[in-house]
Amino acid sequence: MDPVRIAVLGPLAIDGDAAALSPRDRVVLSALVLQASEISSVERLADALWGAAPPTSWPKVVPGCVHRLRRVLGAQAIETTPRGYRLVIDDDEVDARRFERMLQRGRELLAVGDPDRAAFTLGEAVSLWRGGAYLDLDGWEPGRIEAARLAELRLEAQESRIDAALQSGRLADMLAPAQSAVAHAPLRERRWGLLALAQYRCGRQGEALQTLRRARQMLVTELGLDPGPDLLALETAILRQDPSLTVPNPQPDTGECPYLGLVGYDIGDAESFFGREWEVADCVSRLTAGGFLAVAGPSGSGKSSLVRAGVGAALARAGGRPIVMAPGPHPMATLAALESVGVALIVDQFEEVFTNCADADERQRFCAEVAARAQWCRLIIVLRGDHLGDLAVYPELARLVERGLYLLGPMDSDALRAAITGPADRAGLLLEPGLVDLLVHEVDGEPGALPLLSHALRQTWERRAGRTLTVAGYLASGGIRGAVAQSAERLYESLPEPERELLRQAMLRLVSSTDDGDPIRTRLPRRLLLTDPDRERMVDRLVTARLVTIDQDTVQIAHESIARAWPRLSGWLDEDVEGQRMMRHLSASADAWDGLGRPDSELYRGIRLDRAVDWRERNEPALTPTEVDFLDAGLATRDADRRLVEEQARQRDRGRRRNRWAIGAVVTVVAAALLAGVLAVRQQQQREASDAAAALAEATRVAGAARSAPDLDESLLLSVEASRIQDAPSTRAQLTDLISDHPALIRTLVAQDEVRSLAVSPDGGTLLVGQGHTGTAVYRTDTLQQAEFSPVDGFAISYRRAAARSC
Repeated sequence: MDPVRIAVLGPLAIDGDAAALSPRDRVVLSALVLQASEISSVERLADALWGAAPPTSWPKVVPGCVHRLRRVLGAQAIETTPRGYRLVIDDDEVDARRFERMLQRGRELLAVGDPDRAAFTLGEAVSLWRGGAYLDLDGWEPGRIEAARLAELRLEAQESRIDAALQSGRLADMLAPAQSAVAHAPLRERRWGLLALAQYRCGRQGEALQTLRRARQMLVTELGLDPGPDLLALETAILRQDPSLTVPNPQPDTGECPYLGLVGYDIGDAESFFGREWEVADCVSRLTAGGFLAVAGPSGSGKSSLVRAGVGAALARAGGRPIVMAPGPHPMATLAALESVGVALIVDQFEEVFTNCADADERQRFCAEVAARAQWCRLIIVLRGDHLGDLAVYPELARLVERGLYLLGPMDSDALRAAITGPADRAGLLLEPGLVDLLVHEVDGEPGALPLLSHALRQTWERRAGRTLTVAGYLASGGIRGAVAQSAERLYESLPEPERELLRQAMLRLVSSTDDGDPIRTRLPRRLLLTDPDRERMVDRLVTARLVTIDQDTVQIAHESIARAWPRLSGWLDEDVEGQRMMRHLSASADAWDGLGRPDSELYRGIRLDRAVDWRERNEPALTPTEVDFLDAGLATRDADRRLVEEQARQRDRGRRRNRWAIGAVVTVVAAALLAGVLAVRQQQQREASDAAAALAEATRVAGAARSAPDLDESLLLSVEASRIQDAPSTRAQLTDLISDHPALIRTLVAQDEVRSLAVSPDGGTLLVGQGHTGTAVYRTDTLQQAEFSPVDGFAISYRRAAARSC
């Protein structure tokens, strides 16, 4: 439901305007407010309307009034229960409840000796009154009692405010209010004492004594009472000029600056958070109605401060315990480390899920887990407006954002004035005329200028004149954008050259650029930055200058606007964009390697290692010992791998050489064997040729002897011998010619069929003739008569071979 502001400390008003309600509706609403969050029965509301004599139609009139009020306040503003109705509204939306809370806080501050803040808080409480309380319930006894009680508290608040202002030394400012307070309630003894004290401290001792005499006369005349012991003691102290009555001049140099600078407001800073009251009320109402809230806006628009010091503080005042987290590079681990969530979970800087987390699966699981938590606790996420589109791929969370999105815009001029003057008034500071107008003019309409405004005010406070913040002090600070640059540059120039490089390295680790060139802050674990005493001292100086914030576990710059406002840092970022990416990846990889026990499997290898080493050699960045060890271990592993590869190559070369030697030896042996074989063959051929030549010569000699032999038998024998020695055409021709020359040596045998083969027995006595159809015929060589075939031994074998050859 939309937030509303109900005012009952004067004429009933809703959202600052007199309520356009009927008299009956005004009475019912006032009665519901009076009961706070308790249930008001229908009979009680009827009693507030008509007293003891309600009309017969009252059972219908009261629900009708509630129905019309819901149309004005919202459908969820009034809850119907079996026992009646209850107004569901935050305490901050009712001025009477805010008044009592401020009054109690003012009392506490006054009791602990902080009169400046007490005076401001009490002044804020008194300013809520616009007349009498619960004017529409003046005819109802519970209403009159509550109105009288609040009226008494109002008188007490007025008196306590004057007392606090006098204790803080604001004497001249309080003299007129003290006189007015006495005139308004002359029978209140404390007011006479405060007026006399103010007069005495302003150097008017005679007037102070006269005021005390008038008080005595008034009390005796009107009440018949003597003054109380406090008034008598004050009179005695004034007559004696007791030193305890004087108040030393305030020493502003010992006070705390009410402006936080670039540091965002947190839940504990709610009392210093001004200018966003309506937005806080709106967000609280949306969260109450839907259980989910997504606050989005530009960087520097005050999203985190609104949620923490506004919504989170409101939840804490209501008795809840909101848990605040920022995702960081490992959002699931951050979420798992949280305590069990109480009334609400606040996920601040949600854009870190997209800018710092490199694991897409972890982003998916984190968004799903956050969306699931909205089912059983109130959930608030805060993210930059330019990352709203990144939620589209996470449907569960996107649907929640659609229903609970709150776009935070820049403050208007009135809100800016409240943000400037509120903390000053609360701290008892004065603002020189013209300063507020100048500040509002410079930041009006600028969505990202709030942290710069707060920083400029802090720098102006450091240059204040007494309790007054001056225009001259503001101009000396460099103005809205110059204040940050001037503070950072002043720190940089004050450092010797080696420490300047440490500052540069620290800032570049804490700021990175998006693909579009926009600077974003990076939250680093302390162990990655505070690696030695020199770096620790540098971070301490940055924290003192309000450029860096540090907590138990992490370090980060105070705000992304530092990178835009400080030209030197912007130049550093532009000079080495790729180097910054290298540095961020190296830092995360080295930290993971160290956390896993430094295994070789997590080291850089290949081209990534080459680029990182080349970048280190070219830029000489100030790396942490862990990062140095990480790169050195990568180089050592690479060298070891190279040596292993080289050794394996040498072993392969030795193996190849051994193989070549073995193959050469085998080839040599084979070649030698082949050569020896060739030589042996050639020798054999030579021997065979020599033997053939010798045989031919012998056969020729024998054949010559056969031709010259006188006896035919001897000639035949020698011719046959020549054929045996050398079976050559010449020897066979000589033998044939010799037989042809002697016909008596030839006998003829007529075969019965075609002769296909011939064979002679070893002893020469038998002739076998193979014929075509009649088979084999056996003849005696001496008679040429056919005989019986009795194959024996080699004769039968010779016959078969001869037959095979003939076939």
